Amino acid sequence: MARNVLVVEDSPTELALVSDCLRNAGYHVFPAADGASAQAQLNVAPIDLIVLDLILPDINGYDLFRAFQRDERTKATPVVMLTQRVSMPEEYYGRTLGAAAYLKKPFRPDVLLSEAARLAPLTP
Repeated sequence: MARNVLVVEDSPTELALVSDCLRNAGYHVFPAADGASAQAQLNVAPIDLIVLDLILPDINGYDLFRAFQRDERTKATPVVMLTQRVSMPEEYYGRTLGAAAYLKKPFRPDVLLSEAARLAPLTP
């Protein structure tokens, strides 16, 4: 069974790279370039995993993460934070909020796919 992944990333290049990586592995990808688009995608299909950039044009990624935690549709959905913010305090804060994984840009496709398989495994 394919899994649905919401990818929230404002860089068109990064959005395409992450989306293609996941799509090629067999995931259904729902791309969003900002927080408003991400919220709209939640109405399209149930989401099994969220890959979230922390620097977005319309909302802080941490605030969007907290919104996902309050939303009945996504409160139990694992979130992978994918960001250029690479300091230990930033990662600690993200994990304290409840992020299932914290990956640094530029991302390694094998690491992203490993986390996706761990958090939202594809089933035949």
